[in-house]
Amino acid sequence: MARRGEVIDGKYEILREIGRGGMSVVYLAMDKRLNKQWAIKEFRKDKDDVSKQIALKALMDEAALMKKLDHPTLPRIVDIIDVHDTVYIVMDYIEGESLNKVLAEYGAQPQEAVIEWAKQLCDVLDYLHTQNPPIIYRDMKPANIMLKPDGTIRLIDFGIAREYKEGKEGDTEAIGTRGYAAPEQFGGHGQTDARTDIYSLGVTLYHLVTGKNPAEPPYEIYPIRHWNPSLSSGLEWLISKCTQLNPNDRYQSCAEVAYVLDNLEKFEVTYKKKQKSRVNLFIVTAVLALVFAVSSVSSFLGDRALQRSNYDANLSLDTYQGYQTAIASDDSTATAYLLLVQKMRDDVMTIGTAAYQEETMNTQLEEEMSVNYIQSVFSNEHLASLRENDVNAYVQVNYEIGRLLWNTFKGSTGTDQEPATQARPYFERVIETVGTADPSQFGLTDQKYNLARSYYLVTYFQYKLHQMSLNKNSGTDDGAFTPEDAAIVAGIYTDGANNTIDNIYYSYWRTCKEHLQLLASDDLDMSTAAKLESLSRLAYILLSTYPQFRTQTANKEETVDVAEWQDMIDAFSRALAHVQAVENDEITRLNEIKTTLNQTITEVNAAYNSQLEAIA
Repeated sequence: MARRGEVIDGKYEILREIGRGGMSVVYLAMDKRLNKQWAIKEFRKDKDDVSKQIALKALMDEAALMKKLDHPTLPRIVDIIDVHDTVYIVMDYIEGESLNKVLAEYGAQPQEAVIEWAKQLCDVLDYLHTQNPPIIYRDMKPANIMLKPDGTIRLIDFGIAREYKEGKEGDTEAIGTRGYAAPEQFGGHGQTDARTDIYSLGVTLYHLVTGKNPAEPPYEIYPIRHWNPSLSSGLEWLISKCTQLNPNDRYQSCAEVAYVLDNLEKFEVTYKKKQKSRVNLFIVTAVLALVFAVSSVSSFLGDRALQRSNYDANLSLDTYQGYQTAIASDDSTATAYLLLVQKMRDDVMTIGTAAYQEETMNTQLEEEMSVNYIQSVFSNEHLASLRENDVNAYVQVNYEIGRLLWNTFKGSTGTDQEPATQARPYFERVIETVGTADPSQFGLTDQKYNLARSYYLVTYFQYKLHQMSLNKNSGTDDGAFTPEDAAIVAGIYTDGANNTIDNIYYSYWRTCKEHLQLLASDDLDMSTAAKLESLSRLAYILLSTYPQFRTQTANKEETVDVAEWQDMIDAFSRALAHVQAVENDEITRLNEIKTTLNQTITEVNAAYNSQLEAIA
């Protein structure tokens, strides 16, 4: 270990220790010839220690990589000294502190500063990605970004950076920092590439502007205005796009990200609306100027500004009444809809589903929450206004409301509070609006559209069976599974299944199985809490309905065969493996969900074994 005053290689005088890791020490040193300060990383060799040998190779690889680079946001490696049992790496000394420490001391950072840092990070990442071969940084996080006294930043620690290798199927080693690393960094999804760094950049910006560490509860990336409604909706859009789980859904280059950062106002929630109405506003303003004179026009514009101000003020309250008032004042803008849905979902996770469904829970929430409340706030009239102004937002809002009702409100079996009865129309609007068009035209990934379609089919069957049950009890035929109903679900299976009333349970079984397989997917773009609730709901359906699947298909042409049962069991087993791995104190229903899934697997297994015995 070097001592204060010691001179390394006859040039670098050790001033003091400034950092220490598991296998290295970093010193501040003075170059006696140039009268310049450098940082020197000292690493002690040990040929008998395998871990040290591996660490030394990584250190030398990092130094060799850094020596080839020249960018103002990167530290320079100026010397590598290998003497006896020690290696010294001489590099730029960066005065300042890491953004991780800044966050710990001051919390969320000003939006303007974060945007400026983001532009610098985009520039350096684009520099790395356009090298030949491209360099993938793979470790973007606040701890690796140094803030200098002049306000500029430096990107440090290239310990896990790698060069992209054309034609290679995957990374040699799955590695990354929990919370910031993209899903593909943990293997099984091909090589990491520029989009990997874009994901980590998005998470880093999220942490900086919200102060919420993604590696801590609630372990997911919420829209940034969930935490602070005053933040830019354009920045919210950018971070959301960067942090998509599927690399194809992210920005494909840092140049794209930089463009959005330079033009955030064009990505604000209100921008499209303003563009659409610009001509009309000009005409109206001109007419008003002629008829009512300048004073009237000023009053009109003042009212519009006041309306927008009131809308934003209501959002900032973060209350049910505030969001409801905002929707009532401007139902053509999606922000209040989505924030209200998120707040309701958060409250369910906080107090638990059972308490949330109590009619007398005013002491726990600021007002009674119910399906009726949701239907009144998200009324057909309000949603029609949203569709007229922004059809993409209309599709997104309906999808989120459907999920809220499906995941949150269990209702009582046999009542009109069945979640399928309530959630179905919202999913139906998504499917009808998209039609045969490409879902991406409406801002939907293929995965999200498939989920919406799957939700719709499950809720459609559940709704029809519920109606058939009620009408059977009342002695009427109303609500039976009609040819019109069959036409709605026709074509969803490729094996020629004839969707008539005789095999509705078989079709329902197939739909449930496909929905379960989607939910059990490893790369499902859904929060942990939402996935658990969806799995629990589907398990509840199968647990209460699977005897009918067996008896109703026993003498029909289409029956649930052994392979179908095994598919269902395999999907449930994968789903249960996901759930068993979750440890999250924020999800109050976790144990209940695990119990429901375990019980369902047990019962479905029993039915499966019974069918095997019958065949034998």
